[in-house]
Formats: sequence, structure tokens, C-alpha cells
Amino acid sequence: IKVCFQNVSHVTSNIDTQHSSSIIRAEIPYVLTDRALAVLKQVCFNLRTKQPILVTGSEACGKSELLLTLAWLHSKRIHQ
Repeated sequence: IKVCFQNVSHVTSNIDTQHSSSIIRAEIPYVLTDRALAVLKQVCFNLRTKQPILVTGSEACGKSELLLTLAWLHSKRIHQ
């Protein structure tokens, strides 16, 4: 998933794909549909250009999962 994300988002940071046990991760397996990839690509573009991102949606639609996935892909921690 991280390799696919790097290809889609053109992330240049060094993401450790071997050891991420201390990082909160999204639930795996994560289905990378065309829609999910389009959303990740748009969010990554906004992150690169330092644009704010507003995540909205109904209950249990995947807002938290999106944030967990982004944090995992960027090797960042999320405190819930």
C-alpha cells in the first residue's frame, strides 16, 4: 500500500516500509479503489501545497480511517 501511495502521491520523504510497529495504523487490508486513490491523491496534493483540508461525512463513513491511513503513510503518530 505504501508503494502504491508513493507512486500516486509522489511523496519524496523516506517512509520506512519495514518497521512501523510503533505507529498507529489504519486497518489493513485497505481497499484501494479508484475513488479511494483519487481522494488520497487530492489530499496529498493539498498537504504538499499546505492547503487546509476539511473532512466531513456521516457517521461511520471513513473519516477517521482516512486520517489514520494518511498518518500511517506519512509515518506520523495520531493521538486519539
